Amino acid sequence: MARFGVGRTVAYRRLRALVDHGLLTRHRLVHGQPTLYAATRHGAAWGGMSQVEPARVGVATIRHWTVCARLAAIRERERGCREVLG
Repeated sequence: MARFGVGRTVAYRRLRALVDHGLLTRHRLVHGQPTLYAATRHGAAWGGMSQVEPARVGVATIRHWTVCARLAAIRERERGCREVLG
């Protein structure tokens, strides 16, 4: 929502469509924590980043990936960057 400046309903509809098309996977591993969406191999290739391996999301790493995603959105907004890759 922060990255694209859209409301909750629009964001979740877009995410659902991306999951349905196999471009993202949905990870909800810790009760009470936000769901994390990660690009699949197909999604990375579709986005022009076929050299990037899909993130390995697990209980031990979900907090790390969630913080990375939030920081990327903040960095883009503050610096006026088009995209932040890591």
